[in-house]
Amino acid sequence: MSPSVSRPGGRAAQNKQMSTAMHYKVIDCLRLPMAVLVVIIHATSWELYGLPRIAVPFFYMVSGFFLFLKMPGERKDNTERLRKWTVRALKMYLVWMAVYLPFTIYGFVQDSLTLRQCVLVFVRNLFFFGEFYMSWPLWYLLGLVWAGALFYVLSKIKCPLWTILAVGMLLSLLPLAFSGRSDSLFWKVFCDGRLFRGFLFISIGGVAGLLRIPPLPQKWTDWISDSAAALMRDASMVVYLTHMIFVGVLRIVFHISKGPVLFGLTLLGCTLASALYLLRRISVRRF
Repeated sequence: MSPSVSRPGGRAAQNKQMSTAMHYKVIDCLRLPMAVLVVIIHATSWELYGLPRIAVPFFYMVSGFFLFLKMPGERKDNTERLRKWTVRALKMYLVWMAVYLPFTIYGFVQDSLTLRQCVLVFVRNLFFFGEFYMSWPLWYLLGLVWAGALFYVLSKIKCPLWTILAVGMLLSLLPLAFSGRSDSLFWKVFCDGRLFRGFLFISIGGVAGLLRIPPLPQKWTDWISDSAAALMRDASMVVYLTHMIFVGVLRIVFHISKGPVLFGLTLLGCTLASALYLLRRISVRRF
């Protein structure tokens, strides 16, 4: 909320809060179908005219939108907000990397890597790639960490917010400088360099947040209650973070190949996981 909007409790401020909440609801309602698109990427070979490929950029832009939405204020406050946001992203990344560690070990065994190779690959992927065997969606979290750390450093040295976002966009072009040089140190360290694409989409979302640009018309979700939208938001998080557990178990243990069966069973598992998570959240709130 912009600090210049009327006084707290005034009608203008209340209208602004209601409008912003509705815009948030639009995003919340989109999160779940976008998470399902990510499942399609990893559980099937369906192209769907490239539609699933918009999912991760969407999540990056949403992250940037909410990060910068409340950013304008005292420089010290903005820097502290960036620090806390980056620390939260880092904690989440490390926790979920630990959850997927059994798959990581299994992948090393399958590839018959030596101990030295395992250590080198683990360190490189952990810091510069963001994924291991069957933990492919987690590169999104590492992208948040990298972007947050960059933005924090730039804010610490007193760069304006617009400069921070401009640097993020420019940095996303870095892989182009190494195009066609697959044997360069850059590609050996960053693999496909997609972490840098995260800078672009987070920065685009950040621009929308600073300008208070509504993501979509609020009337699209007027018929959905706020509580239902919140449930969709929480469920999308569970689907995104857990679906590769189900994909991994179904492929490794039951040898189910990519296709409708793997997609259906994975979605069923994610639905049950989401229901358990939401029930637990509701019970905690009651007691």
